[in-house]
Amino acid sequence: MLRRAYLYWLVIPLFGLIFCLIPGPNAAGAAGGKLDLSQRWFLDLPEGFARIGDEEDEPEIIEFYNEQYEGDAFVFVLDRSSSMGQAAQNGRRKFDILKDETIRALSAMSERSVASVVFYDASIRPLVYGEPPIRMTPANKSMLMAQVAATPLGRGSCMLRGVLKALELIQQTREEHRTIILTSDGRTTCPNGERDPDRIFQAIMAHNPLRIPINTIYTGPQQGSDWEIGKPLLERIAQATGGKFKIAR
Repeated sequence: MLRRAYLYWLVIPLFGLIFCLIPGPNAAGAAGGKLDLSQRWFLDLPEGFARIGDEEDEPEIIEFYNEQYEGDAFVFVLDRSSSMGQAAQNGRRKFDILKDETIRALSAMSERSVASVVFYDASIRPLVYGEPPIRMTPANKSMLMAQVAATPLGRGSCMLRGVLKALELIQQTREEHRTIILTSDGRTTCPNGERDPDRIFQAIMAHNPLRIPINTIYTGPQQGSDWEIGKPLLERIAQATGGKFKIAR
């Protein structure tokens, strides 16, 4: 009697297990018994987790001084020192070329991107257009391009102030692909002592803990102290942050 009861309680769970393993009517197709993948259900995932196959937004590609840069948040840090009033190799003022390049880059952006423009000279506060960085709608692009076109030359070159302002602006954005583009016409000639390349580099790195790429473009002469002091600093900044370095031709 005890043996029968034991077998009874052993068989019942086995029947339940077999029943669970029998495929339901939607588990196989009408022909061949293949799984119908269209009947799969996916669990809702918390925000921030992507299902397999989801892709992140691709960065936008812009062109500036014949170089391509990727991003969805751009801050341009532009030199408006008096030396930018000199003629480039093609005879045009370097400052006019700089503004044209900036306007062309802005005009090519889509509404996926945000942007700001920072002009620096010896002023305590750089000129800032777009704070925080603004969405590149047609109206905003037109406003930003008009402001760039109307910007006058300045005097002196406090590059560090411009870069620090750019880092402040870029960290106000929530975009994933953030980048800074810095132009300089040579060595820093800031009247308050912000001239030492090592101190400038260390200050920039201290204010860029996220290592946001800083792409640098040298627009100065290929000789003298600008070439020997200004160019190496730009190369160093770009290399340390994963940016590009370019010599404007």
